[in-house]
Amino acid sequence: DAAERALREAARIHMDLGAVLSAAQCWGQLANVNTNAGRHEAADAWIRKAIDAFTAGGDHFSLAVSLNNLAIMLGRRRLLAEAHDTAEKALAIKLTLDPVGCEIWTTYEILADIATNQAKGAAEPESSTLLAQAHEYLRRGFESWRTAPTSMQKLRDHSSLIALTVAAIG
Repeated sequence: DAAERALREAARIHMDLGAVLSAAQCWGQLANVNTNAGRHEAADAWIRKAIDAFTAGGDHFSLAVSLNNLAIMLGRRRLLAEAHDTAEKALAIKLTLDPVGCEIWTTYEILADIATNQAKGAAEPESSTLLAQAHEYLRRGFESWRTAPTSMQKLRDHSSLIALTVAAIG
């Protein structure tokens, strides 16, 4: 409750200053706070308000992140078709952004989770098709992570641990 009050106040201040995109960041955080508190309708309203502001303001990166968050929220509520459509919108935006900063693999992981959950409720052959789709999303996600310059640095930073792990397994 304290976090929600603080974020509402921060959003109000940003709006008073005319900083709509900064207020939208607060609205996105309000969505997260409400999700964690189990207030799904309020979370949905806040994230959609943020999405509208990012769309109007042309902040494509924040829009993609917010669409990812909405897709996760919808997936948790088992609204899988809408979650899939929302994640696909995020993916389409991320494909236009600088791959270094947008962490496109996160969207592929969301899409894989959604497809896996859709497969659980589907009959054959749709179930197999959805699981194959989930596998392809994971493959694309791993490939996008593997080729990201930041990931290569992380692998270099942990190369000794990786070598020790491989030696322990082999």
